[in-house]
Amino acid sequence: MADNYLESRMEAYHSGKLASARSASRRPSGSLAPGLHLVFPSSLVLVLADEALDAVPFLQVFRSAGFNVGFSCTNGGQQAVKAAQRFGVRYYPDSSALMAIVQDICRTYKKDVDQVLDLRSSPAAGAIFPTEAAKAVEPQLLARQLLFLLHPDNAPLFAHQTLFALRASECKQ
Repeated sequence: MADNYLESRMEAYHSGKLASARSASRRPSGSLAPGLHLVFPSSLVLVLADEALDAVPFLQVFRSAGFNVGFSCTNGGQQAVKAAQRFGVRYYPDSSALMAIVQDICRTYKKDVDQVLDLRSSPAAGAIFPTEAAKAVEPQLLARQLLFLLHPDNAPLFAHQTLFALRASECKQ
């Protein structure tokens, strides 16, 4: 009788009916995996690009950090729509005016835009843009570098790096 019981239990186990719920993780709850962990405040970023593929690494990195993201693409087409859907960003069509985009995204998220990343060939005033040195860097690595620089604790590092620059605002005070 005991043999039949053990045999039926082993069959149930091998078929997956008795799979252990504890096998997924042996790490105690509340502990982090090894690595660098940065917690970002709620942020709103606007990404402007000529081509959708140029923006994809930045959209992915910003969304994975929990940023709210607006995205506009000059020559986007279907690729831009698919990228926006894939990463859950707010997409603005090719013909949208920059001021209309900023007003809409601020109204939608009920806060001001924290950063504008301009990947276009002629960046807008007041925007962060990649420098010539950034062309030699893999796009995914470049996106992670920018994310690290945008953390409030790392703000002083922005002035001492060469991959990104800030286009001065044309407004005179």
